[in-house]
Amino acid sequence: MEIPKILHQTWKNEEIPKHLSIMSSTWEEYHPDWQYCFWTDEACLEFISENFPGLLQNYLDFPANIQRADLFRYLVLFKFGGVYVDMDFECFQNLESLLTGDVCTISIEPPAHCAMHKIPDLLCNAFLASIPEHPFIGLLIKESIKPLKPTPNKILDVLNSTGPYMVTRVYQQHRDKLELRIIDPKYVYPLSSEEVDVLLNDEMVPAELQTKLNEAVALHYWLNSWVT
Repeated sequence: MEIPKILHQTWKNEEIPKHLSIMSSTWEEYHPDWQYCFWTDEACLEFISENFPGLLQNYLDFPANIQRADLFRYLVLFKFGGVYVDMDFECFQNLESLLTGDVCTISIEPPAHCAMHKIPDLLCNAFLASIPEHPFIGLLIKESIKPLKPTPNKILDVLNSTGPYMVTRVYQQHRDKLELRIIDPKYVYPLSSEEVDVLLNDEMVPAELQTKLNEAVALHYWLNSWVT
């Protein structure tokens, strides 16, 4: 079974900020024969109520909206499969060549991020691709709903409960049992957040960054709207 040609994106409502709408449109542009599914908070709630009623209370009990968004992406991929991408992603070309023969695909954050977090290979959940009911996605769901004691550091709580720290932890615990492909970050995370700042603020794209972009299928802008 191949990863279905379905693109999933979420935003709180239909009023998408212009810069995100522009980025989102690039995915439809380069994947005209794919099904594009846009999910608002209301649609996410309805989806979980209908398909995962036993997890509805877990979903509602999260203190942060980003945790609900994280759990939803795992649930929708487990149900339908396809590709989930955050809204602050720009697509440069069709990504089907990256997914050929895969059943579940994820990537690692740029080396600068891994060094900052002091984690050798920090798996990022901003881009996920999977067939329906893949066991890795199922493990992410199970781990996301485990109760964790809150700490004063709310950002760390998110990373540990439903975000990249959790995803990395699950992979490290089960890596030998999973059919999972880790793609080179140069394809979907070619620039670190600091490099993106340079890209957005310089009048000309530095040659070093342009070289990285030339290889990329997409670019994550690391806007982290849930933090700010």
